[in-house]
Amino acid sequence: MLRRTNTKDLLAQSLEQLASTRSINKIRISDITGNCGLSSPMFYYYYKDSDDIINYIFRSQFEKRMENAPEEMDYEWFLNQLSEMIREKYTFYHNVLQNTSGVNSLYNSSAVCILEYIQSQIRKDFDNEEIPAALDLMLEFHINGIRTKYCDMIITGLPESSAETLELFLGTLPSDLKPYMMHH
Repeated sequence: MLRRTNTKDLLAQSLEQLASTRSINKIRISDITGNCGLSSPMFYYYYKDSDDIINYIFRSQFEKRMENAPEEMDYEWFLNQLSEMIREKYTFYHNVLQNTSGVNSLYNSSAVCILEYIQSQIRKDFDNEEIPAALDLMLEFHINGIRTKYCDMIITGLPESSAETLELFLGTLPSDLKPYMMHH
């Protein structure tokens, strides 16, 4: 059942509901709007296309999770939050990753979203709030590697426990990044 919130979120809820029973690449814009009693032009008022609404769903859920983030970057906490978020909507994310691709797909936009968040947290550790280029590149490589592996795991099936995955990802964190990402 869809909860009446703002129109943008109502459309997102509609897509999530439809994606629980159908392949995401078989859902048309008219299906999304019809499911929640809106017109197709209303969809295009809020979103450019299906990638845009999928990315909105990910970003909103991600931002909601990060609202309670510790003051300093805690990568372990961060990875746990990301894992819980994916597990809560596993069917949706599995469907999206298995049935979409392209430059604006969730696969690409999720890495950008995550990288931007971590960069904003790490910038606080530098007086001029600029991350040294080598450190920033290392971070980008790490996040892209984590994203690739995690997306593969979503498609093939997540392990029952996220502890093993968490340990694996923490173990791949380059030592130069640890002082900025593992404040304890």
